[in-house]
Amino acid sequence: MGSKIMPIIYFKTKDLSFNVLEGVELLQAKKQNPDMPLKFGCTRGNCGVCAIRVLSGKGNLTKMCPKEESTLRQKGCIPLDYRLACQCALNGNIEIE
Repeated sequence: MGSKIMPIIYFKTKDLSFNVLEGVELLQAKKQNPDMPLKFGCTRGNCGVCAIRVLSGKGNLTKMCPKEESTLRQKGCIPLDYRLACQCALNGNIEIE
């Protein structure tokens, strides 16, 4: 029986880390870990409240869809550095601001 991979979400500015199951959406991770410092608004990728700056491990998040990219641009966030937490799942460790 193999063990499940438990990626780490590290919040640099808060010096907090959380282990979550691989493949979990960040919205679900917040529900499972209420102390996780993520904020959500509409949860559909429209409002941009959940924009996070990814410092490392961006390749460990699921692919960005055009709607997410459009919302980030409207909010003045550079899609190369930011993601909407409600629109991605975790496949490995990430460090965010």
